[in-house]
Amino acid sequence: MVLTINGVVEDEKTVTIGPDETTSVSFEVTAGEAGEYSVDVNGMTGSFSVKGIIPGFPVESIIISIVLAVIVLWLIRRQR
Repeated sequence: MVLTINGVVEDEKTVTIGPDETTSVSFEVTAGEAGEYSVDVNGMTGSFSVKGIIPGFPVESIIISIVLAVIVLWLIRRQR
């Protein structure tokens, strides 16, 4: 099974099943930006929308948070 999003192959899985068997196949993707996306899995088509991206916590954000916390604590101690 081949997953394409907006015409670009994103993932591929090989599935083997016997006669009269069924199985589920799932793909997990991460959209990098807001927008409309068309999806195709072996001729089965669909679409999804991304309204906004929830920001993660990259290392830079953690470092900035720690620096700001240290500055706030320093200012509080200085005022005493």
